[in-house]
Amino acid sequence: MLTISVDFTNMDRNSRFFFLLPFLMEVGLILALFATPLLAIRLGASVLQLGVMGSLVALCYTVGTVFLGHLADKVAKRKMLWFACGSFVLVVAITPHIGSVWAVTVLYAFSGGISMAFFWPCLEVWIAEGKSGSVLLKAVGSFNVAWGLGSLVAPFIAGFLYQIHYRIPFYLAALIALVIPVGLLRGITPSQGYLADAGNSSQNNKQADLYELNNDEVFLRIAWVANFVSWFILANIRNLFPKLAFAIGFSTQTLGILITLMALSQVVAFFILPKINNWHYRLSPLLWSQGIGIAGMTVLFFCSKFEVLALAMLAVGGLGGITYTSSIFYSLHREGNRGTMSGFHEAVLGGGALVGPLLGGIAGKFFGLRAPYLLCLLLLLGAMIFESFLFYFQNLKVKNAISQGGHYGVLQCDQD
Repeated sequence: MLTISVDFTNMDRNSRFFFLLPFLMEVGLILALFATPLLAIRLGASVLQLGVMGSLVALCYTVGTVFLGHLADKVAKRKMLWFACGSFVLVVAITPHIGSVWAVTVLYAFSGGISMAFFWPCLEVWIAEGKSGSVLLKAVGSFNVAWGLGSLVAPFIAGFLYQIHYRIPFYLAALIALVIPVGLLRGITPSQGYLADAGNSSQNNKQADLYELNNDEVFLRIAWVANFVSWFILANIRNLFPKLAFAIGFSTQTLGILITLMALSQVVAFFILPKINNWHYRLSPLLWSQGIGIAGMTVLFFCSKFEVLALAMLAVGGLGGITYTSSIFYSLHREGNRGTMSGFHEAVLGGGALVGPLLGGIAGKFFGLRAPYLLCLLLLLGAMIFESFLFYFQNLKVKNAISQGGHYGVLQCDQD
């Protein structure tokens, strides 16, 4: 196996600037996504309307990534990124001057949905261009850490800025997004020069390649299922938890701290996973992370103390980091049609973010503000069972192929 680490110092100056792009866009995006539901609450939005807001932006993003992902393989990437940034800046700058919940919802869907459907799949394909194996994983790890750091610092900043004046996060988001086209105009690009650290013998690598080739599809499906559920949960928290937080008596600053803790554990997962050489093509690490996620959902359903809720946010953020890394790695691992695969990766998480707030909003309206987290818990438990079935049936397929003289790598789950 290969041992890989995330090291921004091992990049040339051009690449370090390039990895500022996902960081900056994530900061701008989270500032807008944090402030817009609060603006809607200020305008009198109900928990159901908040759920519709989150679902509509996810619908636009999901549909957009499905149809636009393949363009990243064909259209000039800079042009797609320019359009994404320009449209985001325009819409976000207008939003705080709107006085209708439904008008804010439409603008929210455009800025967080359509603009981002142009941006993220295109950037992911550009980063993965010309890379495979350990080099790809290292590039993906750097990308994840970059945008993860953005999601870490942005909620904390947004909470304090919104406390000063509700329009400030929107203006700052627009200003930050303006920096990205400037970098693109300077011609910065991702490096092709990552160094992979060789590990075991070539024979072991050949066996690993054979194993991965034969089991790539099932782990891709498992990762997509897990990531769908994670973003179902994350979208519920980002869109609906503010209502519960205010009902408990938390300030926007406290809310910002809790969301920041969720982002912190996500970044830690992004940083650690590329350093670990034995989680690829194994089910047990994913199931363990989902078990911890169930514990977090249980806390959100029953508890109101800040300290305990903080632990729940750490658990949920770590789960999101693990499933996202798995999904993007398996999606981009195979050569060819990476734009399409990146689009599907983003569409899957967008799908979770689409149905999550909608179903959570309905549950919250009819069964109370904590009902969405019981729904998340049950869905996460169901996903673990479904993933185990996928794994089990692939094992049967492998054993049958071996008994008939085929060449399959045997799946490994709990050989810890």
